[in-house]
Amino acid sequence: MDIDGRRVKVEDHREVEHYAAGTMAVLARDTFMSGWGEARDGESWAAWCCRPEDREQVLAWVKARGDTQDVSCVEYQFLSVPPTCVHISIYSVTDNHRALQ
Repeated sequence: MDIDGRRVKVEDHREVEHYAAGTMAVLARDTFMSGWGEARDGESWAAWCCRPEDREQVLAWVKARGDTQDVSCVEYQFLSVPPTCVHISIYSVTDNHRALQ
Protein backbone atom coordinates (compact mmCIF):
# COMPACT_ATOMS: atom_id res chain seq x y z
CA MET A 1 0.00 0.00 0.00
CA ASP A 2 1.16 3.53 -0.66
CA ILE A 3 1.09 5.90 2.31
CA ASP A 4 2.22 9.46 1.74
CA GLY A 5 3.58 8.38 -1.65
CA ARG A 6 5.74 5.56 -0.23
CA ARG A 7 5.38 1.79 -0.32
CA VAL A 8 4.51 0.55 3.20
CA LYS A 9 3.51 -3.01 4.12
CA VAL A 10 0.23 -2.74 6.02
CA GLU A 11 -1.07 -5.58 8.17
CA ASP A 12 -4.61 -4.69 9.18
CA HIS A 13 -5.78 -7.04 11.94
CA ARG A 14 -9.11 -5.26 12.53
CA GLU A 15 -12.47 -6.91 11.98
CA VAL A 16 -14.66 -5.03 9.51
CA GLU A 17 -17.41 -4.61 12.09
CA HIS A 18 -15.01 -2.58 14.29
CA TYR A 19 -14.09 0.00 11.62
CA ALA A 20 -16.89 2.45 12.44
CA ALA A 21 -16.28 2.56 16.21
CA GLY A 22 -12.47 2.73 16.09
CA THR A 23 -12.16 6.31 14.93
CA MET A 24 -9.13 7.17 17.07
CA ALA A 25 -5.68 5.67 16.47
CA VAL A 26 -2.92 5.43 19.05
CA LEU A 27 0.25 5.21 16.98
CA ALA A 28 3.70 4.06 18.16
CA ARG A 29 7.04 2.95 16.79
CA ASP A 30 7.62 -0.72 17.58
CA THR A 31 11.19 -0.88 18.83
CA PHE A 32 11.20 -4.69 18.92
CA MET A 33 10.04 -5.27 15.34
CA SER A 34 11.98 -2.41 13.72
CA GLY A 35 15.07 -3.31 11.73
CA TRP A 36 14.31 -6.95 10.86
CA GLY A 37 11.67 -9.13 9.18
CA GLU A 38 9.05 -7.07 7.34
CA ALA A 39 10.79 -3.92 8.62
CA ARG A 40 14.37 -4.93 7.89
CA ASP A 41 14.89 -1.78 5.80
CA GLY A 42 13.33 0.67 8.25
CA GLU A 43 10.93 1.00 11.14
CA SER A 44 7.85 -0.93 12.14
CA TRP A 45 4.93 1.01 13.59
CA ALA A 46 1.65 -0.08 15.17
CA ALA A 47 -1.73 1.60 15.50
CA TRP A 48 -4.43 0.61 17.98
CA CYS A 49 -7.84 1.89 16.82
CA CYS A 50 -10.32 2.68 19.54
CA ARG A 51 -13.44 4.63 20.41
CA PRO A 52 -12.88 8.29 21.35
CA GLU A 53 -14.01 7.60 24.93
CA ASP A 54 -11.28 4.92 25.31
CA ARG A 55 -8.47 7.05 23.91
CA GLU A 56 -6.82 7.99 27.23
CA GLN A 57 -6.78 4.39 28.52
CA VAL A 58 -5.34 3.05 25.26
CA LEU A 59 -2.77 5.85 25.12
CA ALA A 60 -1.61 5.05 28.67
CA TRP A 61 -1.45 1.31 27.90
CA VAL A 62 0.64 1.83 24.76
CA LYS A 63 2.99 4.25 26.55
CA ALA A 64 3.49 1.69 29.36
CA ARG A 65 4.55 -1.08 26.95
CA GLY A 66 8.27 -1.74 26.91
CA ASP A 67 8.49 -1.99 23.13
CA THR A 68 7.02 1.33 21.96
CA GLN A 69 8.33 4.84 21.46
CA ASP A 70 7.10 8.04 19.81
CA VAL A 71 3.51 7.42 20.94
CA SER A 72 0.81 9.74 19.65
CA CYS A 73 -2.93 9.78 19.08
CA VAL A 74 -4.79 10.98 15.99
CA GLU A 75 -8.13 10.50 14.31
CA TYR A 76 -7.76 7.39 12.16
CA GLN A 77 -8.73 9.26 9.00
CA PHE A 78 -5.61 11.42 9.47
CA LEU A 79 -3.25 8.53 10.24
CA SER A 80 0.18 9.11 8.76
CA VAL A 81 3.54 7.48 9.38
CA PRO A 82 7.07 8.93 9.24
CA PRO A 83 9.24 8.44 6.15
CA THR A 84 11.29 5.78 7.97
CA CYS A 85 8.23 3.50 8.32
CA VAL A 86 8.22 0.45 6.04
CA HIS A 87 5.72 -1.67 7.99
CA ILE A 88 2.62 -0.97 10.10
CA SER A 89 0.27 -3.27 11.99
CA ILE A 90 -3.23 -1.99 12.76
CA TYR A 91 -5.30 -3.43 15.61
CA SER A 92 -8.79 -2.92 17.08
CA VAL A 93 -9.31 -2.17 20.74
CA THR A 94 -12.68 -3.62 21.68
CA ASP A 95 -14.38 -4.05 25.05
CA ASN A 96 -12.37 -7.16 25.97
CA HIS A 97 -8.97 -5.75 24.97
CA ARG A 98 -6.34 -5.74 27.76
CA ALA A 99 -5.81 -1.98 27.32
CA LEU A 100 -9.28 -1.48 28.80
CA GLN A 101 -8.88 -3.85 31.76
